[in-house]
Amino acid sequence: MSDKSLEKRVSKGRGAGADGLLSDTEFVHALQQREMMIERWINRVRATYLILFTVVDTFTLSRQDTLTLEVAISIASLVTVFGAFVCFIDRCTRPPAYRPWVKYLSISFEYVMFTGVIVSFYGRQEFQSFHSQGWIVLLAANFMLINFLSALRHGRSVIAFSTVLTMAANGILLKLGEIEEDLVVYVLILSLVSGLLSLLVSQSLSALFVRFRQRERLRRFLSRDVVRKLDDGRMTLALGGQSLEVTILISDLRGFTRLAEGKDPQFVVAALNTYLTTMTEVVFKHGGTIDKFLGDGILAVFGAPLARDDHACAALMAAVEMQRRLGDLNARALPGDLGPLQMGIGLHSGTVVAGNIGSLERMEYTVIGDTVNLAARIESLTKQYQREILFSESLYPALPPDLSASFVAETAVRGRQGLVRLYAIDEPAAAGA
Repeated sequence: MSDKSLEKRVSKGRGAGADGLLSDTEFVHALQQREMMIERWINRVRATYLILFTVVDTFTLSRQDTLTLEVAISIASLVTVFGAFVCFIDRCTRPPAYRPWVKYLSISFEYVMFTGVIVSFYGRQEFQSFHSQGWIVLLAANFMLINFLSALRHGRSVIAFSTVLTMAANGILLKLGEIEEDLVVYVLILSLVSGLLSLLVSQSLSALFVRFRQRERLRRFLSRDVVRKLDDGRMTLALGGQSLEVTILISDLRGFTRLAEGKDPQFVVAALNTYLTTMTEVVFKHGGTIDKFLGDGILAVFGAPLARDDHACAALMAAVEMQRRLGDLNARALPGDLGPLQMGIGLHSGTVVAGNIGSLERMEYTVIGDTVNLAARIESLTKQYQREILFSESLYPALPPDLSASFVAETAVRGRQGLVRLYAIDEPAAAGA
């Protein structure tokens, strides 16, 4: 990435930010994949039921010497239809496909099959033992249980659809069994209640799922302490900002575009992901927050959203360890033989406005201000002065005792009045840190 490109993106705040909320696209995609995953689970239960039903029913009928040719054909037909449907649903729910009609078809199939089996066997000798109010009510409860399982699915419409089918199936069953009218009313009311309970459970499960995905996403950018405080309610990600004293760390790979030229894109992405993952671990280890990934660059903040007095010291320690970890990556060779990589790091401490910027539907936690811009300028000077880590005078008082630094230059920085005194971590100290 070129220096001007890095500074431009930092100044304008582009890149992948630490969103307080999932974006609309991510939210919809996550729920869609959850729907298909749940349908696959239900389909596996359906397949298990098919196997158990076939084995138990065949064994029972054989023991009772009632396995006639007609019964065997009925069982075989039922198993064939059931098995074909299981295979069909399995193919329809394979990722990354999303087919919203699958859940409606799946629910309809279950009700039609159960109702059809009951109606087809009703009146036969084998079914006479079930011809009592107790067994009829038990079968009606079975439909309500199937309806309650629709709570695993997401959406009011699918639960309403399942509840209507439950009431219809129970109505047919109760009429078939000539059940007393008062009991019919109670069963239908309970069917409706099962739908309401399913809706409540579905909404709770969906909220937990979204919260889990939010936490998963936040942990890509925020340290564990910050995410824990968000979960505990000690912090909120509402719109707004506050003025904080922080240290900005900006890193950038030197000549990465040239190194990646002509390489297999898959190896390039794998190498970049390995690098970014390693650097992110270091930032989190020292209590920093990833504000943005700037292509092959990183904008990290120390001192926000959790204020801390030692933000400058933590940032310097992180910078040194980042360079050391990059050396480790180069030593074991990155995917696609892209190494050795070189990285420049610029640091500056000062006041920023930190907070969530955007809308209630889409917000991004970020920091803005001259401090960010100056850190980007300092990073761009690492090439000119051929230093791996450059930092402004504002960090010098916070230099840890086990690190040493040397004055590099007092230079003018584009877009800023006055001169900026720059320091660099001495290489022997950085290597041994």
